[in-house]
Amino acid sequence: MKLILLSIFCVASVLAAEIGYQTPVRMLDLLAKQKSSRIVNGQRAVLGQFPHQAFMIVTGSTQSWACGGSIISDEWILTAAHCVQSAISFSIQLGTVELQSAGTVHLTTNSYVKHPSYNPSNYNNDVAVIKLNSKITFNSNIQPITLPVAGTTNTFENNVATVSGFGRTKDTDTTFSNYLYYVNLTVMSNSACEALFGSSAIISSTLCTAAGSNPVTGTCGGDSGGPLIYGGVQIGIVSFGASAGCEKGYPNGYARVTAFRDWIKTTTGV
Repeated sequence: MKLILLSIFCVASVLAAEIGYQTPVRMLDLLAKQKSSRIVNGQRAVLGQFPHQAFMIVTGSTQSWACGGSIISDEWILTAAHCVQSAISFSIQLGTVELQSAGTVHLTTNSYVKHPSYNPSNYNNDVAVIKLNSKITFNSNIQPITLPVAGTTNTFENNVATVSGFGRTKDTDTTFSNYLYYVNLTVMSNSACEALFGSSAIISSTLCTAAGSNPVTGTCGGDSGGPLIYGGVQIGIVSFGASAGCEKGYPNGYARVTAFRDWIKTTTGV
């Protein structure tokens, strides 16, 4: 049996299909043993809990899709490279845990920089930054996330980190969530993650979290580009999961922020 990588990418505003590059990789034959349950929406966030969270509707030439991101300065948003692939413009919402709320700040832009070594076939170097047209005015509900110090060698293995997003809350959902949810997940070793996804997908600049259980928890469509944080510092950018589905108990993959810290600083000055 083979496990296919699936981007945790776009739940489109008109429900375009999720982008799965269908790269065959090795897996343990565990699919039949997994239990299905709800994901991501383990807990609803409260206003101000994740002031760095961004939600984006990205418009391409033929469709629109939803992604997450994080504020890293008053003019830059950090996200995944596959979120900006073929993008024409971005409609970004900040300062909210409910997309329809009156207090949401809306910004637009068409400027972004994708990591030059991004590989869409295996999600390696899945990092991008978005430049805003106007600077963000910070308040208690809108704040930048702290990025790790360049050169940090901590792998964060076995630490419990927190991921948040407006993505789907179960496989059968047909669109993203109106509410911001978060869940705590344990960072697993790259070797254990490689045993499931293969050495092409899992490299030193990848970070994985194990799925929670009873119920199964993790990221899903629409969460891509969002932040994984530990100790108030962003350590991961939501990148991919298994095409078997969000509720099957497989790990989630992230771009490891420590591996891209120098690129982020060179590109944005942050």
